Amino acid sequence: MSLLDVDDDATSLLQEVGLPADLILEITECCKEEWLRRLDWLCLGLIEENGIDVVLAFVQEFGVRNLQGFEDSYQGIYQSKADFLEEYMNKAVSDLPEFLVIDWELSFDNTDFIWVASAHEGGGGYVFGSDF
Repeated sequence: MSLLDVDDDATSLLQEVGLPADLILEITECCKEEWLRRLDWLCLGLIEENGIDVVLAFVQEFGVRNLQGFEDSYQGIYQSKADFLEEYMNKAVSDLPEFLVIDWELSFDNTDFIWVASAHEGGGGYVFGSDF
């Protein structure tokens, strides 16, 4: 099987999982460069493991060329920025004093994390780190 056949197969698979035509075109264009030839397969693996919505959210925020950083960046889906940051800080700092009153939502906005609203019925959003 030639590399061209692999790219054609991957394009077909990307269409089957429901990627928009403009994103498939962007992936195909990126894959003309040697170091990104397998990007379409990476994208398929990420979609399979995480779902198309979160991968599309990442691509819209960071671009196709940064898909290699998805796994380092993706923090999860949360109901709110506050829910994410409170959980994150409780894991990072085991002894937060109970008397502290923290505006987690406002604090989130002062971090390098990025919130992308989810299209899921339950709402919420995806959280990505920007330092991958």
